[in-house]
Amino acid sequence: MPSLIPVALGLVAGFATFVLVIVVIRGLNAAAESGRREQALADYGKVEQQTAALTTKSESAIGVALDRYRNSLQQQLNTASIAISPVNWMALQVTITVLGTVLLGQRLQSPIVALLVSALIAFFGTRLVVNSRTEKRIADFETNLPQTLQLLASGIRSGLTFDQAIESSSTQDRSEVGRQFRLAVAEAQLDNELEAALLRVAKRMKSDDLKWLVSALQIQREIGGSLSGILDTVADTIRARADIRREVRVLSAEGKLSGYVLIAMPFVVLLALMVIRPTYVAFFWSDPMGILMGVIFLTLVGVGWFWLQRIVKVKA
Repeated sequence: MPSLIPVALGLVAGFATFVLVIVVIRGLNAAAESGRREQALADYGKVEQQTAALTTKSESAIGVALDRYRNSLQQQLNTASIAISPVNWMALQVTITVLGTVLLGQRLQSPIVALLVSALIAFFGTRLVVNSRTEKRIADFETNLPQTLQLLASGIRSGLTFDQAIESSSTQDRSEVGRQFRLAVAEAQLDNELEAALLRVAKRMKSDDLKWLVSALQIQREIGGSLSGILDTVADTIRARADIRREVRVLSAEGKLSGYVLIAMPFVVLLALMVIRPTYVAFFWSDPMGILMGVIFLTLVGVGWFWLQRIVKVKA
């Protein structure tokens, strides 16, 4: 019977690897087909269909909590431009957890600890990927938004309406601003509300600048005025705010990096010892005093992380 344990673990690891490969391949194929203007309506319809399916109300508290988590996850994946459904993303996390449990279980001699460590790696590792892609897209959006607004102002001066100008500029723009504006134009063709579509773009891209632009457009529609002049003024304001944000990032970069290194160092050392010499750290899950010390350590690290985030987060 003991000889069958490695065979069973090998079969589980092989199946988990197969599922992981399938999920990754499907995600890559879906991502390769997105991003084109002719697919904007289809993509939007897909997102709306997923959102409608995810927002179905459940009667149980657990169902409501799952619906909220899936809706939040869907929004995060859409913002990060990861063409994977929430179900497949959660399957990816479960697969990584299973693989980590199989690989670490033999080394740590504790399946529970291996499961917990693998689950944390799967959750925070995938979250790191989503956050990294989201921050990259948001930075691209913020960088190119002023230039796009100036192009819109030029189009309006040449005789185009705002709707025509934004459609024309989004067709030629291959940056993140162009992609989001193409989606906004596609949404506006369905519900005939371009400003509401732009507000949804601002929500996806977490852009206060675009929200203020929509507010300026609404005011201009009510009281009149030079729309091209408003766009130029907003573009200059956004560019000045971006300069301030960059200066703040430069000034706080050293402190943020030091904090990240200090917070990550204990976990890196712990993982290294779990792989190299697990007996050195087995005290933290085999002895009650070690468990208590581990809980206190995680609490203090959590407080430090929250404190660090509050210190370095400066709104410009």
